Amino acid sequence: MPPNWLQQLEYIQPGEPVDAGVANRPSFTLDERTQYLLDLFNNAQYGGVIVDWNAAIAPNVQPGQPVFWDAAHGQYAQALAAVAPDPFSGTLTNAPSADVAGILWTKNGPNLGNILLAGVANVDLSQAVAGVINPGRYYLSSAAPGQLTLQRPPVSMPVLVVQQATSGTVYRVVVLPQLRNFLDDHIHYSFQLTCLPAGTVTLPATGQKHVIQHPNPNVPGWLPAEKEFFPGITIPHNAIFGYNLLQHPQLSQVWPPIPVTAVAAWLDKGQNHAGGALIPQGPPGLIQFTPGGIWWLSDCYGDVPWPTSSTGLATTLPALGSEKSSEFVDDCPRFEQMSLIVAFAKMVFATDKSVVTSLQPGKGSPITVTGCTGLAATTGDLFLGLNLQLLIDAAEAYGGQVLKTIGTDQHFQQGWVTEGIIAGSSNLQITSTHQRFLNPIDSKTPIVYQGLATLSVVTDLSAKILPPQIIRLNSAQERFYKGLPNIGLVPIQPTSFAATFNIPEQGLSNSPTATVRVVLFGKGNGTLPALTLTYRDLPRPVSAPQSLPTVDQGPVSFPSSVVVTTDNAIEINSAPIPVQPGDTLAVTLSRAGSDGYSAEIGVLRFEVILN
Repeated sequence: MPPNWLQQLEYIQPGEPVDAGVANRPSFTLDERTQYLLDLFNNAQYGGVIVDWNAAIAPNVQPGQPVFWDAAHGQYAQALAAVAPDPFSGTLTNAPSADVAGILWTKNGPNLGNILLAGVANVDLSQAVAGVINPGRYYLSSAAPGQLTLQRPPVSMPVLVVQQATSGTVYRVVVLPQLRNFLDDHIHYSFQLTCLPAGTVTLPATGQKHVIQHPNPNVPGWLPAEKEFFPGITIPHNAIFGYNLLQHPQLSQVWPPIPVTAVAAWLDKGQNHAGGALIPQGPPGLIQFTPGGIWWLSDCYGDVPWPTSSTGLATTLPALGSEKSSEFVDDCPRFEQMSLIVAFAKMVFATDKSVVTSLQPGKGSPITVTGCTGLAATTGDLFLGLNLQLLIDAAEAYGGQVLKTIGTDQHFQQGWVTEGIIAGSSNLQITSTHQRFLNPIDSKTPIVYQGLATLSVVTDLSAKILPPQIIRLNSAQERFYKGLPNIGLVPIQPTSFAATFNIPEQGLSNSPTATVRVVLFGKGNGTLPALTLTYRDLPRPVSAPQSLPTVDQGPVSFPSSVVVTTDNAIEINSAPIPVQPGDTLAVTLSRAGSDGYSAEIGVLRFEVILN
């Protein structure tokens, strides 16, 4: 078939050279018109078709593929069976892509084609059906746009019937898309449950509770509602017995209905020819239905889904059509048998294989599931969140391997990093943002420096500079003044702060001393007041326990009464303090409450120099 109807005949113009191409030009056009009319005649004669000729199509639409009218772009596009939420009614409805208009018969260009809306025609289906093409009814695929499937999907939209192959990948098809609401399709089910315990039981005495003492999950009936018999299934907390769905294949294949609460159950106890009664559901009822199964909520005497008498337990319902069955029909009084029937209507498309019936996080999962109101929910319009704080364990982990990145295969990639630094010699001085002992519960093991660590090599062991290890503020304040962190000794009231220094175990002189060096500044003009420097020295408790010192020693000479101007820093050194290797030295710097200097004193640096 030609792409379209040729509107004009190109005649020979005056002055044109007369050759075969020019002279035959009108004849070629008339021939194409004649062939076009012949094709239309043949289609009308042999079954006929309804075609939207030379219509606008999306570039990716291929011959044989089902299409819908994409109103937003003004063209036919690849169709897809799907549902969409209706924002006005809050229900589901057909998605626009599910309203099949027809199939692309032939393609006239990247954006033009002939759409076969209905009729019988030969069509190339090679790009619309994956795999072998067999005769039969084909439905719109719900998995891939523009595809047909012989297997009826839950969201079912019939498109065409393949009758037979004609040549290669071309098939004779009957195109008749059905504009229908598949959401209305449903099936009514009714099942008679097995009114027996799954296993053997000993009937209780009158008034006592029923117990299945020897449950057997390989036989039909009811089992104790325990994880042992229902692995991986959420069991209602008040359930006593659960129905063995695995031994009832006809019911298990269509369970659960959606919604699962749309189930009715009738129980005929087979007593006094009373007939069946509707069973109340959920607490304080007798039966409960969940996506995982059917649950009985009572174990009271005579209130279970099987007969109370041994005769009833031994009797089974005869097969329909058997001689025994006919005898029961003729016998008077009518034979009675306990019967439990569940009935429900199930939407064809709404199965647990095609729609999400419930969404909830696993136990301990960092994923959160909430509804539109922000409260926890498992059904309806849901929002998923990720609480990363739940992934952090408060306990500190040791080891040098860490997660570094996520690879192309979406797996975490790990690698080695430096976990910490340990001083290997006495002339290596280390400071860091975090320290711990190599064995966290043994203070005699070496110190591990972690975080941001600074390593300094002390070439003159007689002049070591020690930073404070622990600082305690007493009415003093942590300040950030003009971009400089400092400790502020405020006026008017007494203030002080204390710091501990770890004296090295090696590399000291024969009679080591510690000089306290302080860099401080005043925040006002005047004479800095006299500051008091005291200390406590704890010898290293190597061979025997040492009592903690309870009284400060000193004061140590600390010449701090100097004239300063605002924001000018000054360095002050104390008199030497005698120490021994491995000592823990605690130094306190104090300022009196009223000392004649009205401004705050800032301490920028507080360290010990070993001599």
